[in-house]
Amino acid sequence: MSVSDPGKLNWYVAYVKSCSEFKVAEFLEKFGYEYYLPVKREVHQWSDRKKIVRKLVLPRMIFVHTTEFRRRKSLEEIPYLYRYMAKRTVPIPPRSSPTGRWTLSG
Repeated sequence: MSVSDPGKLNWYVAYVKSCSEFKVAEFLEKFGYEYYLPVKREVHQWSDRKKIVRKLVLPRMIFVHTTEFRRRKSLEEIPYLYRYMAKRTVPIPPRSSPTGRWTLSG
């Protein structure tokens, strides 16, 4: 894929500060960015209870669907987001659930 058209929407991989992936997702949503944060649910069991926890599939990374201009601007707008992976775009599979979110099996 090429990033030559600055107005074209592409998916970018953003690196975030450790343990702040969910905070960055909240900020991205607040500022109107489309994003994808791969999370899976796991059941953790202790002797007295079970709890369902959200576990990151790719720690310290979040996918952002944006233009080249907004990609640069997001580094100033979004706290805890500190850089993007080079200038490469990444393919993301089509949405696979009726609610508009992607799903991961496993």
